[in-house]
Amino acid sequence: MLAGGSRSSASFIALPILGIYCMIYKPLNKKQVFGFVTLSVVIMWLIGQVRSGGEASVSNPILLLVDLTVPSRNNYAVYEYVAKYGFTYGTSFVGVFTVIPFLSNFLGLTNGSGELLTHDFFNMNPDYDLIGLGTTIIADIYIAFGCTGVIVLMYLLGKIVKKYTEGAKNNNYYSLVIYAELFSVSVFTVRGYVTTGLRPIIWCLVIAYFVTHYSIKFSAIDK
Repeated sequence: MLAGGSRSSASFIALPILGIYCMIYKPLNKKQVFGFVTLSVVIMWLIGQVRSGGEASVSNPILLLVDLTVPSRNNYAVYEYVAKYGFTYGTSFVGVFTVIPFLSNFLGLTNGSGELLTHDFFNMNPDYDLIGLGTTIIADIYIAFGCTGVIVLMYLLGKIVKKYTEGAKNNNYYSLVIYAELFSVSVFTVRGYVTTGLRPIIWCLVIAYFVTHYSIKFSAIDK
């Protein structure tokens, strides 16, 4: 996946493995976390350069932070969008409707905040080179419910993360599943949708249920 330039997909697999390992077997200290983050920024930048066909050289060290700073422009673009079109009141939360296969297409709700911002940008700049504008978790919430939504939903997200992190520390199986999934999207969600982890969490819990249910059932048969 990394060789193909898919950093997000690779992180969805690598991050939860690392997170669960460090939680259960070998916690990282602050120096190790700082070193890991620094190395990750460099590696992600290099992969991005290779993917885009550029040369993997750094003329200015600050360019290593481009992936972290460029998406922030969407936090400003979303104000212009809302001023023109108003709030979406949740219809842009496509991740909610993709939990059930084909429901999003059936309802005609296929454009999240990233698509809405990108389409609006190209409508105003038809001669601009094709490049997606994207979104951020704050822009995604704001375009739906404004500042109130940002405060409420980010607070609830924090409570959810805290709850299942504590459950995972206590080796609760379903909490570990949810924690792993939250960890897997923790980097990408910042520059993506607030609902990014919803569908994977629901389906992972369904799979986890069948795994435990049939494991207990077959264990009883063996005995």
